[in-house]
Amino acid sequence: HHIKTSNKKLDAWMIEEVDRYKKAEEKLPITKFIKAATKQRLLMNEEFIRGGVWGEALALMAKPQNIPESVGCLQQVCDDIWHRAGDTSADLNWYSKRMLLAGIISSTEVFMIQDLSQNFEETWKFLDRRFEDISGVPQLGKLPQDVSGILSGLVTTARNIAGIQK
Repeated sequence: HHIKTSNKKLDAWMIEEVDRYKKAEEKLPITKFIKAATKQRLLMNEEFIRGGVWGEALALMAKPQNIPESVGCLQQVCDDIWHRAGDTSADLNWYSKRMLLAGIISSTEVFMIQDLSQNFEETWKFLDRRFEDISGVPQLGKLPQDVSGILSGLVTTARNIAGIQK
């Protein structure tokens, strides 16, 4: 319940942010927007992290019977973030962007449950480093065909395992 509700709240926040840029007739800074949206979404877990129960929630979401729904929620929030950021890719880049963002969100979420720094300062540094890590990743459309084929197969396999694609 919390995850789906938080994802909806994040989507509403993103709509407001995009509208704010449109009204100001400014171009949406995509990387800054995606980082801010990711941080907003992670902050929605704060009360559960501070209460010491978010680790347990992550463990429950990782149980085999919960993985399809967990992965579906993660995929949805990643898709929502990229969609609101204006992504219109319709090739392997569509998958790679969402998979990379899912990895960033998941790893930062795990880091966050152990972070004892004030206002999660260490978590936000960790998040920044994850975005720096992927800044040098080439677009999949520019990779050699054999590498693209392998990555495409991995995406399909992951979606099949998660029950998203039959």
